[in-house]
Amino acid sequence: MSETTTSQELEATLNKTDLGHIVYEKRKLIIVLLGALLVIILGWMSMKSIRSSQETKGSEGVFHFQNDVWAQVKAGKMTTDEMMTKYEALDSGAKSSASMIPLALEVSKFLVEKNEVEKADKFLSVIDPNNEIGKFFIVHQRAILLEKMNKVDEAIEIVKGLKTKKEGIMPAHLELLLGRLYMVKGNSQEAKATLEGVINNYPNDEEAKLAKLYLGEVK
Repeated sequence: MSETTTSQELEATLNKTDLGHIVYEKRKLIIVLLGALLVIILGWMSMKSIRSSQETKGSEGVFHFQNDVWAQVKAGKMTTDEMMTKYEALDSGAKSSASMIPLALEVSKFLVEKNEVEKADKFLSVIDPNNEIGKFFIVHQRAILLEKMNKVDEAIEIVKGLKTKKEGIMPAHLELLLGRLYMVKGNSQEAKATLEGVINNYPNDEEAKLAKLYLGEVK
């Protein structure tokens, strides 16, 4: 059967319905769109595979750091300076891995207890979690550390940056933290506005009660 005959039969079959006629008339465009869709799907699958591979590699890096470096630091067999050097040499995938977050928080707490607050913040500052929950915990801890170092302006900025994210985690808590930081800075106007926002927007949350207490201290 010739290609011409096949094409004619296809046209005749499709033309039996309005939809079929449209499909036949737009067949070239449809083929192009299907091809583009296939490329997009294949690209998405490839990217997903790459990200999965990167996360696996990152998790392995965290595992080795935890067992080869962090374990020695806790045992007193390695200094925190040596730990920081090895940490900075870690692959970026390890630093952004979800498995790094609980370890980073543990390390920062250890460093704070040794009065090495600057190192604790430096350890956390290079982490860029891929999820909002991870970012919340990192930013929250960093804000506390920056306040300890009298870098209140920087603390305010990172909290504000996280607060503007869509689908934010614990928004009332972040607002309360921001209001308290404004109090520490001595910015009474911003502190009052932020704390009143907590009370008005989250009246049933525990943070609203704390905001009222803080508000009583604003001069």
